[in-house]
Amino acid sequence: MIRITPIIFIAFIFLSANSIHAQLTDTLIHAAPAPPTLPAAGGTFTDATFGTTLMRVTDASDGSDNHHAYSYWSCMNSNSTRLYVMQTQNIGPTLYDFNSTNFTIANKRAAFASNCPSGSAPDAECAIWSDLDSDVIFVHDRNMHLYSYNVVSQSYTLVKDFTTSFTAGEHSWQMNKNHTNDDLFTFTWKDASWNVGGVFAWRKSNDQLYTYSQTDADECQPDRTGNYLIIKLSGSGQYVVQGRIVNLSTGVIKDITDGGPANPNSPGLFWAPGHGDMGNGTVMGHDNWNNRLVGRTCAAPDSFYTVQYWWNDWSQDYHASSLADDGNWITLSAYAVSTPNSGYYLNEIFQVSTDGQRKVKRLAHHHTDFIADYNANGGNNAYWSSPKASISKDGKWAVFTSNWGSTTRKDVFVVKIPQLATSVQNILSENNTVNVYPNPSEGKFIIQSDDTVLRIEIVNILGEKVYSSNISSDRIEINLCKEPKGIYFYHIIRKQEGATVTNGKIVIE
Repeated sequence: MIRITPIIFIAFIFLSANSIHAQLTDTLIHAAPAPPTLPAAGGTFTDATFGTTLMRVTDASDGSDNHHAYSYWSCMNSNSTRLYVMQTQNIGPTLYDFNSTNFTIANKRAAFASNCPSGSAPDAECAIWSDLDSDVIFVHDRNMHLYSYNVVSQSYTLVKDFTTSFTAGEHSWQMNKNHTNDDLFTFTWKDASWNVGGVFAWRKSNDQLYTYSQTDADECQPDRTGNYLIIKLSGSGQYVVQGRIVNLSTGVIKDITDGGPANPNSPGLFWAPGHGDMGNGTVMGHDNWNNRLVGRTCAAPDSFYTVQYWWNDWSQDYHASSLADDGNWITLSAYAVSTPNSGYYLNEIFQVSTDGQRKVKRLAHHHTDFIADYNANGGNNAYWSSPKASISKDGKWAVFTSNWGSTTRKDVFVVKIPQLATSVQNILSENNTVNVYPNPSEGKFIIQSDDTVLRIEIVNILGEKVYSSNISSDRIEINLCKEPKGIYFYHIIRKQEGATVTNGKIVIE
């Protein structure tokens, strides 16, 4: 039986201007203000809502088509001293020196001084920084050659030639890598006519190749440890297999179907993950049926829980990044794909705790206008103007793309992520308590707060709302005896110098 500590202390931190930024951790709607006037490339400015500091990396001197690649392809090297941008219009793949102390960039230059030794250009989209050597970035040439490229010596080293393992003329595509020890690399493979044939993974330490024929494969990602893969498939619909989780140690593959409830042929293996990322033995992905981010372990993917949900707001999409070594948070960048109907986290870059308690850290408004760009360019540039924020390995920086409300250009930005001091968690805790008891219980709970509780929502592990009420009291009794035994999550809005939010777990036994 899981035991939850019955008393939960929530700290709301108010620090001086010279100390660490008091980051917003509420779940209220913060509408984006008008986009601020941007500085020139290399200049910094402050987010008007969240108080964070941002840098503009590219501007008109770089052209109008500038963007990074994707949320799970790293932009920062392992020690955050270099910044890689997939595309500046006047250079192509671009490299900068990054000073994390002064928050400056310098020495802009072409990322690759030459083509690969094979004669082919390196695939700029899925270039991935080494997690062990800050001077090295891994690339492939789409013709089954994997290289490491040293950005100091500007030299390539062949890591693996896969041509002997595949039919002549086949291609490697969409490289990925585990983000701990540079040991596992994954690819989609395509035939000579560029039709998808499947995916493959290669473990460097023992030169082991894993191949999976899968003509409907969309992409393949390893988890950070390099012990598991997720193969995402292009199909969707009730009971259609949309994801396959592979245990590389045992060879066991578990198929996750789209939709729900559970497919009778695969109990529990449903709500397949869409947009998301892999953690340390975990997979986080969007459940397209219940409009939520779902988490599960790769070892037991038939058990899952809600990480974050968007209620009935189907107007938004988002990308997710788990590149930071701290697996307690996943970085999301939400954007509107249709007329917004709520405003929760609209056009924000923010972080959500991966433990299911739905704690948030709000970072910035990215000000990209996905719909306007789509209409203006016939769809050609809409994808590249979506933010796709990529978190750094140290968790201190997030790189994203925005058109800043424009229909004619895109630029790359970096947001500095406030680091909350570890010593402040007890500040004000004696004056900001929420007492939930008894917990666990048979279904009756008392919630007592020193503040007036304004609203309570409780959801089950599937993210389904089982209780909601607007209240004006500091002591509430809740009866959930009719609900099944299990874990539930509460979301309490309290009045404390404005509205503040407390999240937590309760258990019915």
